[in-house]
Amino acid sequence: MRFDAFTRAIFLQYKASFNRNSAAALSLMLVTLVLLILWLEYRMRSLAAYYIAILNHL
Repeated sequence: MRFDAFTRAIFLQYKASFNRNSAAALSLMLVTLVLLILWLEYRMRSLAAYYIAILNHL
C-alpha cells in the first residue's frame, strides 16, 4: 500500500509497545468514527423516506 490506513496504524501501535494505551485510544477513535458515520447514514435514510412519503401525497 502507498499510504498507512488507520487500522494499520492501530496494529503498529499495538505491536510496537508493551503499553497498549495508544492502540486502545486509536481503536476507540475508529469505533466512534464508524458509529458516527452509521448514525448519519441512518438519519439521512430516515429523512429521505419521510420526504418521499410527503411527495407521494402531493
